[in-house]
Amino acid sequence: MVHWIKSIVQVLLLTLVIQVPFIAEMSWGNMDDTLIGYLIHVICWILLTILVFWLLDTLRKKYRDYNLEVKNYSYIKLFGLVILEIIIKIVLLNVSLRLSGSTVDNSSMLELFQSKYGWMALLSTNILSPIREEYLYRGIFQERIRNKDFPIISVFITAILFAFVHSYEISLSFWSALFPGILFSWIYYKTNHLKYPIVAHILSNGIVTVLNVISI
Repeated sequence: MVHWIKSIVQVLLLTLVIQVPFIAEMSWGNMDDTLIGYLIHVICWILLTILVFWLLDTLRKKYRDYNLEVKNYSYIKLFGLVILEIIIKIVLLNVSLRLSGSTVDNSSMLELFQSKYGWMALLSTNILSPIREEYLYRGIFQERIRNKDFPIISVFITAILFAFVHSYEISLSFWSALFPGILFSWIYYKTNHLKYPIVAHILSNGIVTVLNVISI
């Protein structure tokens, strides 16, 4: 139990650390008005991103169990599962909107992507963040709490924590993140290879981004 608590505290702290590059995806005021300022901004973002990936990769190597058998997984099946997960999220969203009588406004997302640093946000949301999160939650946390007798438990614990840090409350955001979290954790459990949950996560975020932009 102490081991689990230490692991949860560690992953929560690391969740804050991997958010650091997001600081450079926002405007830095007057500094951004000059070419030099813009270049400094972009360089800082790149350096912060590299630093975070270096930290995650170092921790991943520390906790990786190299005795586990790495298995292949069908990309077609992977794509099908991602589509199913997205459908579940859409159904949940629509049910919630009907019950609350509210609507979704994605115009702010389009404005962000069209801004000077929109390419950073777009790249981060659809590629970099999925990789960072998979390294942290599946590659480090799930690996740390994996029980040799009941390894499937790590799938659900990891998915619950993954969903919690996306909302910090039991809300629609929590349930919307729980289903993909279970999918990514289960895929890692079945394959013991990070590339498969990473691909699934990138596909999921990318498709959702396209759907959100189309719906504006």
